[in-house]
Amino acid sequence: MDLDSLHLLLLPRLLAALLGVVCEIAYLKTGSLWSPAAIHWLVVAVWLTVLGGQKSCCN
Repeated sequence: MDLDSLHLLLLPRLLAALLGVVCEIAYLKTGSLWSPAAIHWLVVAVWLTVLGGQKSCCN
């Protein structure tokens, strides 16, 4: 496996793990599920609309 393939394999998982950590911290700080839900929704909305996620996931 070359470096580019490894990069494409690991980057989405790393970003998903980072989003999970951010959402967990938001939950622990606020004690509410609304904060992590809003953060997750915002990240997914930006990915789908601005970063071209709609094209990459829904072909």
